[in-house]
Amino acid sequence: MKEIIPVEAIQKAIRLHPFWVKLIMRILKLNRLNQIYDRIYPVEGLELIEKLLEYLNIHISVEQQDLAQIPRQGAFISISNHPFGFLDGLTTILLIRKIRPDYKVTANFLLQHLLPLKDFFIFVNPFDEKKHQGMGGTALCLEHLGSGGGVGLFPAGEVSTYYKGQKGVADRPWPLAPIRLIQKAQIPVLPMHFHGQNSRLFHLLGKIHPLLRTVRLPAEFLHKKNSKVSIKIGKLIDIETLQKYSKLEDLQVFLRNSVYML
Repeated sequence: MKEIIPVEAIQKAIRLHPFWVKLIMRILKLNRLNQIYDRIYPVEGLELIEKLLEYLNIHISVEQQDLAQIPRQGAFISISNHPFGFLDGLTTILLIRKIRPDYKVTANFLLQHLLPLKDFFIFVNPFDEKKHQGMGGTALCLEHLGSGGGVGLFPAGEVSTYYKGQKGVADRPWPLAPIRLIQKAQIPVLPMHFHGQNSRLFHLLGKIHPLLRTVRLPAEFLHKKNSKVSIKIGKLIDIETLQKYSKLEDLQVFLRNSVYML
């Protein structure tokens, strides 16, 4: 069977006996993703994402006038809320890379095991506190932007859920690290907003431990079968507007509002 997430890669990552690795993959639904990949193989690149969404009957809803906001040339950063997990990154890649083949998205380090899609991502570790609360890979982002490419950020660094002090399901308060990256890059920013949220089980597991939310993400992706994903893309925020906010905290509020007001 052709595997999008090789058993050997997971075994190497968690260093357990193959029996336990296969059991874990079944529990996390990773084996189901491999089964789907085996059925749609051989495809690669954007076609793989298209076939995967087509197989699950997941429809992307976005206005053509919104797609026109995507810069046709020059470095830029897209920012978005993070309500679903895998689906946010795959959808963003599919929409923007059709227009900008030099676009990459920051992604959870677990996605590095999706070998056929690996080149689409810049990997970060949301559990590494030493890297500014989830924004590892900053140097790689700046390097890619310096070459004129586009980078997609999910500033929260974690998938949306219920957080103390916030109404309903939303991103956690955005860490300053991605805002610092945006301020340092001094390039236009494209705000995007995904409408929707994950299942109640996802949020319940997160109350027990944040790691349980992360391991639930493959199942949440499969749970989106036969659904529609609605996305709104805002107007490109120019450098002059960004420079009006010299304090990181003020820029943070402005950028978050630019996403959630869409």
